[in-house]
Amino acid sequence: MGQAGCDYEFSLPLFAGWSPNLVIGVFGDYDAGSLRGTSSTISLVGIGMQSGPENNSSSWFVGGRAGYVVNPRFLTYIDGGYTEARFDQVNYTSALIIPGFAGPTGFSLAAQTYNGWFLGSGFEYSFDWLPIPGLFLKTEYRYSQYNSTNVPFVLTATGALVGTPGAPVTLTSQKNIQMVSTELVWRFNFLGGHY
Repeated sequence: MGQAGCDYEFSLPLFAGWSPNLVIGVFGDYDAGSLRGTSSTISLVGIGMQSGPENNSSSWFVGGRAGYVVNPRFLTYIDGGYTEARFDQVNYTSALIIPGFAGPTGFSLAAQTYNGWFLGSGFEYSFDWLPIPGLFLKTEYRYSQYNSTNVPFVLTATGALVGTPGAPVTLTSQKNIQMVSTELVWRFNFLGGHY
């Protein structure tokens, strides 16, 4: 995963002399595909459930975040924004062991790009005691929900869409992804300050 962004730290005078240090920022990141799973659907040929491997080949996120500096080394934050994800084609096989029906079914779910939104929360810890300035440990939980999309079923034996010409069979598909990531972050602090 690669990420770029910008943060700004400031103090907010509140009451009784308490002025918490807050951080606001914008960011964008890209993931070259690290999620693998299984897609399942009912049979189109009357033999039960079908399943196949499903891969999230790429996704990107752009958004903003707001955080609270708990102490000079520790930042906690929330973030959110827009996201897109690309899922590869799913080739289905029979989920039931029935003579004459085991193995590939000849059906697949076409590759598709989904768009939606995400919300997350995490923390950053500064390794300011190391001789390398600007090094942080970042851990984040992120929930992404993508829009519902009608995706064509394809007859892989011929490459033709299932059904009659002009009226392809589609499956309504919606993706929800939960992700926890831990990464090392290197900050280029051009303007001074901590974050």
